[in-house]
Amino acid sequence: MGRRQLLVKRIVGLPGDTVRIRNGHLFVNGMVLGPWPGQTQRYLVRLKPNADALQVAHAIGLPEAYLLRNDDHLEVPLNEALAARVGALPEVRSVAPMGLSLRPARHLFPFSPIQPWSTDAYGPIKVPAKGDTTAINMGSLPLYDRIMTRYEGHALEVAGTTLLLDGEPLDRYVIEQDHYFVLGDSRHNSADSRHWGFVPADHLVGRAQRVLLSLDSERHALRWERTLQGVAR
Repeated sequence: MGRRQLLVKRIVGLPGDTVRIRNGHLFVNGMVLGPWPGQTQRYLVRLKPNADALQVAHAIGLPEAYLLRNDDHLEVPLNEALAARVGALPEVRSVAPMGLSLRPARHLFPFSPIQPWSTDAYGPIKVPAKGDTTAINMGSLPLYDRIMTRYEGHALEVAGTTLLLDGEPLDRYVIEQDHYFVLGDSRHNSADSRHWGFVPADHLVGRAQRVLLSLDSERHALRWERTLQGVAR
């Protein structure tokens, strides 16, 4: 498993796509996508008395920084194969997937009570495409204000009850470049488009194809099984 899976983000929504997460399952344009090899979710690992939590984490290649632990249990990102490995460890009493995150969360994009979404119940949300014309009002503004100001360089302000863009009344906006929606493979341990919104095309700098060198920062050793290997998609 290791740090690689915790940090992998993949583009799941192309310009014009509609993305939705329902009961933890990803839908794009109404079709289910995934799960991908290595995709993980939160599991609860109950430990036997006096078990060493760090030893359990090291057995599956989980960096200590990603470990949520208590005296008798761990919360860790696993898939079914990893859960089976963890369950076979002598320090472990039981392993089970945790419940979905379905309660509305204020820290998720677009940070608006009008879209009370959660990690596992998110959207539907349409990914903006170049040339799209979208109505702008106080309800839709949280979805597009960052695009208009941060990514496409306009000045947004409020005059009384009127929205102004570059000093002109704003009720519609034409998207100037394609955008994308990215999602992490470690579904409950990932900062991705659910947290910071769409990724504009000019922020994409290349395509990852191969791991040139893989290091285990905790053991200070090469991970030969990953070095010079292709990146899973």
